[in-house]
Amino acid sequence: MYRLQQEQNRAVARKLYIATGIMFTFPFIVYFFCFYFVFQNKMYPESCSGGAAIAAANLVVFGYVYSAFTEEDDDEDDKRNKNDALYPRVGAFKQRTD
Repeated sequence: MYRLQQEQNRAVARKLYIATGIMFTFPFIVYFFCFYFVFQNKMYPESCSGGAAIAAANLVVFGYVYSAFTEEDDDEDDKRNKNDALYPRVGAFKQRTD
């Protein structure tokens, strides 16, 4: 908890708290909305509403992961300027010496 309160981590903590709150409330809202309004004439409305709540939870997870991958990397410029001694090339980028 202490690490999330540090200055450089506050934006990440805020995003995590918002995603956690949405993950807790949004599937419940979708479930009860679908149960009482969308699928009320079905034979088993709880099953259809549960499927909609699962889809809503997956949508929240996808949104959180997408936002994490699209944020800017502060260290990206530093990594490009480093020499190979600090960050050796591996795999397909490695230069053969034989």
